Amino acid sequence: MALIKLGISFTEEEVKNILISEEDSDSEGEKFFTRYKRAQLKELTERELTEKIETGLILGDNETAYFVRVEKYFAKYAKELRHDIDDTFKTYFEERIRRVETLIGASSAYSITQQANELKEEYRDLENFYRKRLTRQGLDILCEAGKREDLQRIRINLQNGYAGASKADAKYLGRYGEWTDIPLLSNVEIGMLKIPQSTSLTNYYEGFQGEAAKAALSISRGHPLSELFALEMPVVILKKTIESCVKSRFSKISDETLFKLLYHESPDVRKAASIKAVQAFSVKRIKSILREYICGDTYYYNVIHWLDLGASMSRTEALKVALAATGSK
Repeated sequence: MALIKLGISFTEEEVKNILISEEDSDSEGEKFFTRYKRAQLKELTERELTEKIETGLILGDNETAYFVRVEKYFAKYAKELRHDIDDTFKTYFEERIRRVETLIGASSAYSITQQANELKEEYRDLENFYRKRLTRQGLDILCEAGKREDLQRIRINLQNGYAGASKADAKYLGRYGEWTDIPLLSNVEIGMLKIPQSTSLTNYYEGFQGEAAKAALSISRGHPLSELFALEMPVVILKKTIESCVKSRFSKISDETLFKLLYHESPDVRKAASIKAVQAFSVKRIKSILREYICGDTYYYNVIHWLDLGASMSRTEALKVALAATGSK
């Protein structure tokens, strides 16, 4: 892109050959080539984008132009996008099939007819994949646009799992979601996630869980933490919810709820709750909790370790250690 801005021109095929290695089909190169094509499309006018959408045959290029137009002219094309999402892009897909059929009918050349037939069969074989991908891309755009009217649309997809989930859903529901959306987000399975190209599955899943935790805290504003932590949620999200909770809010947690976390079966949850207690509570309260905890029939060493830190070290030093333990800056 820098070279292009300097006036050096490339054909699309040249750019593809530069970015994508033939030897190993580099997925990073594929990602950058897709980004390049999107950047080129964003330079086009509305009319030029519409022409590409209405005449294109290759679904991949066609859909990119479609979504670029929606992003550039959202107010004008949002209604069309919402209709296509609600229709799970069935009508959109069938229109592309009809274009291929028209090409077949209009061509007398055997080679062109054969290629068109093969393209049509390929489309049909991958219809389910294409429509789910299109629906997910459309939902991500709606999440980014952040209009309240799309709440039920986002929620229904998470409920039926048609187009899977993405971090965009969590961010959107953190803004507009309701109490019932917390378990909906918390219980999204890894198989439901739509992972962007060339992205680590593990990293993306952890990122999604982090966004789900932030959404849970946002949605639950005005509710006691005891109600939030009473919900069934995976250990990782519970841990991230504790870690993401601001100190001022965590300081108001009841002793009953705190002790449930300190006795949790997961060492990660116990550690997160203990460290957050050190960060959020006064030394007096930490000492009180520590005394009560060690007097119980059962206790865990990692909890005693962190509570003792908060009770015995200076406040400044205890906070430094707690921050270092959570990786915070």
